[in-house]
Amino acid sequence: MGMEKCIYILDENENKIFADHDPAQVGDRRLSAVQYLKFFLEGSPKAIGCTFGELAGEIELTEEQKNALSEDLASTIS
Repeated sequence: MGMEKCIYILDENENKIFADHDPAQVGDRRLSAVQYLKFFLEGSPKAIGCTFGELAGEIELTEEQKNALSEDLASTIS
C-alpha cells in the first residue's frame, strides 16, 4: 500500500514529478490491481523512478522511450 504515491518521472530540469492517481482505486485495506497514473510535465521526461522502500530506484530513459512517453503524455492534455 502506498506505492501509487511513489512513482515519478524525472524531467529535463531534474524535477521529480510524482504521479497523480485516482483515490477511488485505493482503500484502507485494498488496492486495485490496475492503477491509472497521470503525470503533468512541462518539459521532456528524462528518467522514471520510485521512492518505495526497497523498491526505490531510478532508470534513465532511452531516446526512443523519451519520445514515446512524451507523445503519450501530450495526448492526455485536453
